[in-house]
Amino acid sequence: ESRKLHLIFSPVLSQREPGELVLSWGDHSVPHIWWQQSFKNMRLMHRLVHRLVYRRRFREPDIQPGETPHKLYTRLKDMFFKWIGPAERSVAKVFEVLITEQFRHTLAPEIRVWVKEHGPADGLRAVELVETFMSAWCQKNFPAEPRPRPATRANSLGQLQ
Repeated sequence: ESRKLHLIFSPVLSQREPGELVLSWGDHSVPHIWWQQSFKNMRLMHRLVHRLVYRRRFREPDIQPGETPHKLYTRLKDMFFKWIGPAERSVAKVFEVLITEQFRHTLAPEIRVWVKEHGPADGLRAVELVETFMSAWCQKNFPAEPRPRPATRANSLGQLQ
């Protein structure tokens, strides 16, 4: 029985024909391209989940007890870089991500969910989805979610804070 377990959990890479790789274990075999593609998809999914986690942590940070402003700022900056990955993207793409995110954030909850489910690639696609939603529901006015504005105060120099 231990030999069977060894066969099941010890995959072997072999060639059936020249240029065709096959991953096999026990009585099962899978063409190389299939498991290579599956592995690639797993890595892409992992990166997506990783970015979504850091996006949420950035957008809804929890201030830890005794955390200094400097530590919070450093942590926010770290989460932003892990979410956006600016080293991998152009400045224009970073701006597009932030503007699209803010646009979705201003939508009424039912539209926000609908747009999120359709996963627009960019802001213009998100706008098209909102317009499609509005025309399907015969809405003439843009139903943005009203948000209270923070009160602004003027300091002694008359500058807004």
